[in-house]
Amino acid sequence: FQEGKFIVCESLELTSDMAKTSNVAKGLVSLGVEHPLIVTGARDELLHRASRNIPNVRYLPQIGCNVYDVLRAKEVIISVEGLKELEKRLE
Repeated sequence: FQEGKFIVCESLELTSDMAKTSNVAKGLVSLGVEHPLIVTGARDELLHRASRNIPNVRYLPQIGCNVYDVLRAKEVIISVEGLKELEKRLE
């Protein structure tokens, strides 16, 4: 990874009024990412729906994430919960 391309967020949960593709796209632009892999602790259906129509964005809960997914992504955005669960699983 290039420096700064692994972003850990406190939470990636969306409220129902924020769960829109345009809102997620704006957030990704503000982070300066173009081809992110978004990883959360548990499956987040609202985030999945809001991000699935954005080109070059991939969403996975940590249980579905593997080393290949992480290495293939230009940027990784992961929640603290997702990082902790992923660390436990990969030990």
